[in-house]
Amino acid sequence: MEDEALRPRLWLLDAKDLCFENGITDRRLAEISQNHARYIDRTGEDPSSTTLEATGDGLSYHVIDGNRLAAFAPDVVEFYKTTLRQAIGRTMAMNIRAQAELRGALSLNRLDNASRYEQHVDESTFTAILYLSSFEIDSGGELVFDRTDSAPAVRITPMPYCLLVCAATDWPHKVTRLPVGKERLCLVMNYWAEGASQARPEGLDEYLYG
Repeated sequence: MEDEALRPRLWLLDAKDLCFENGITDRRLAEISQNHARYIDRTGEDPSSTTLEATGDGLSYHVIDGNRLAAFAPDVVEFYKTTLRQAIGRTMAMNIRAQAELRGALSLNRLDNASRYEQHVDESTFTAILYLSSFEIDSGGELVFDRTDSAPAVRITPMPYCLLVCAATDWPHKVTRLPVGKERLCLVMNYWAEGASQARPEGLDEYLYG
């Protein structure tokens, strides 16, 4: 990123070679999602503790949590724990830890049917998002980070094998509504600074994964 103010909080990496070397492909993960994802619809429900909207009507998606990924694609979990963790740590010049409790450590998320993802903050020190879908700029499906200053919001347009790493425990962000007929697939992973508590808010995993 060119903005100096964002560099301690946001990194964008090209992970295509790393993914291909480890058998992590968009086609394979799309097939896993189609075959095994659960549909979560929180329309009209009370929001989670990390949601910044009055109701949970911004969360409607298909998801596979870490425990179920370990059953259907154990190599993806190992990729998260080892290969990708080490690559991200080298980029940030620091040691980071994978989440010990697997269910909320990572998830394969798929948005469709002109849905969006509600505004929220994250609970882990760092969140890594591996994009597996492509969108045109300003066409929807963007990840939008609000700025606390007067600068415009930061908008990330998904591109396959782009890896975004962010520190967003206090940085509100959301996914804009998808265009009709498009799907948005990504692998979302939680990492922690060495020595940080890995406690997750009570009820969050049930809200996200059912």
